[in-house]
Amino acid sequence: RKGERLVTLDEVERILEPDMLVIADADRAVALAGVIGGLETEISAGTRRVLLEAAYFDPISVRRTSKRLGLRTEASARFERGVDPNGTARAAARACALLREVAGGRVVRGAVDVYPRPIAPRQISLRPSRIPRLLGVEVPAEEVEDILRRLGCQVQRGRGRVLKVVAPTVRPDLVLEEDLIEEVARIRGYDGIPTTLPTESAGEAGRDPRIDLDDVLRTLLTRSGLMEVHTYTLTHPQVFDRLRLPAAHPLREAAALRNPLVEDHAILRTTLLPGLLQVLGTNASRGTEDVHVFEIGRVFQAAGGRDGSGPVVERREVAVAMMGRMVRGAWNLKAEEISATFYHVKGVVEAVLRDLVVAEPRAVPARVPWLHPGRAAAITVEEATVASFGEVHPDVARAYDLPGRAYVALVDLQALLDRRLDLPRLVRDRRHSALPKYPPVHRDLAVIVAAGMPAAEVEAVIQGAAGPLLEHVEVFDVYQGPPVPAGHKNLAYSLTFRAPDRTLEAGEVDAVMVSVRAAVEQRLQAQIRGW
Repeated sequence: RKGERLVTLDEVERILEPDMLVIADADRAVALAGVIGGLETEISAGTRRVLLEAAYFDPISVRRTSKRLGLRTEASARFERGVDPNGTARAAARACALLREVAGGRVVRGAVDVYPRPIAPRQISLRPSRIPRLLGVEVPAEEVEDILRRLGCQVQRGRGRVLKVVAPTVRPDLVLEEDLIEEVARIRGYDGIPTTLPTESAGEAGRDPRIDLDDVLRTLLTRSGLMEVHTYTLTHPQVFDRLRLPAAHPLREAAALRNPLVEDHAILRTTLLPGLLQVLGTNASRGTEDVHVFEIGRVFQAAGGRDGSGPVVERREVAVAMMGRMVRGAWNLKAEEISATFYHVKGVVEAVLRDLVVAEPRAVPARVPWLHPGRAAAITVEEATVASFGEVHPDVARAYDLPGRAYVALVDLQALLDRRLDLPRLVRDRRHSALPKYPPVHRDLAVIVAAGMPAAEVEAVIQGAAGPLLEHVEVFDVYQGPPVPAGHKNLAYSLTFRAPDRTLEAGEVDAVMVSVRAAVEQRLQAQIRGW
């Protein structure tokens, strides 16, 4: 009955549900069927009369009851796998014999047998010609029959050399013809099966380019000084609070497992980040504070919302986590000079995008819940955010017991694949340029722009105006303060020019620089310094 209470042998009072199978007397339950007995009917030193019961319990019911109560016993482990439904009388007789022989008991004659719907043995057809196709070896029919009979099966020969096999009810695992052939192989000995190549022909399959892409990324990230890790796909909803995710954040839309084995593995991960932060925290707790890791994996999101009713969308993601020293043994440098910084993780993200041949990526300031508000950035491609990186927020660092500053990055690989990447071309047509034959020409350019303007926007204008002769451009100085006007900043760029077929003349480069200066002034309303 719902809400019925039973004190079990472990002296714990348990609340029962209507779908739990029990052993009961005329008034109440005295045991949980197939799981554990009740304390009231426990055998003690003063017990003189014992009523034995042998029963076959529904394995699904036993497993469900054991799991719901969190009670795993030797009985539940046995009954939830299934026992012989026709062996209860033999089991009871054997128990009575042992009580008489070992404990000096006196067995009272007679038994009550209630078996309303007898379970009949299963009949299976076995074709001996099928055996060599599965095992790769001929087995004489007489030997097959002998093996099956020794296992308790009844064997009769039918039409066309087909064997009619009746499996004993003690073997509920014998269902198919293949099950019987497996038993023949097991009893005969696997060592007797020769090693041969498959005879079936298989069609030629192409290599999935995503595997090659993973290899490219793995090589790049390993070359960047990172070590690959693999974390659990399943996680716990509490990780969202640790990451400081708002209540309505999309990453909280996780697919929940209907029947999780453990509480900590109740949902599918929506991001790789918690797993990597846990790696940092676990290493720190064991005295290893210099950790630089990455993971390439799949994340999952419930498209129908957090109730898990809708389809689950699978995405590919790359995550990076760093903390501690980047260089060991540098005794002549200060700790802050050799430790991981915002720019280390930024460099890794830029290297990934460069290796994936992503055109026109743009770095912009960002506000990400798990990142420090003043030390976070994002990479956008075609106005879509494809990566975020920065220093871990102090609250998140404390939640994972990190000893100091840590830096993480997330790259939405699926977004890149969807928008920009021709994957087969990327992984199969990777080309390298020969070393240059002609010397470069260097120029510097200093521009004053609004303080909020990203340096990448200025760089894009320079590249567009300079044309093919511009080989490389990078920022080498940023300055704010007098004589630069308030609300503005000075950006200094180093430009490298080179022609592939000749040595550039100064006049050619000067002409390009005139075009660059005009473009910067007109399109950005910037002021050129030192021209």
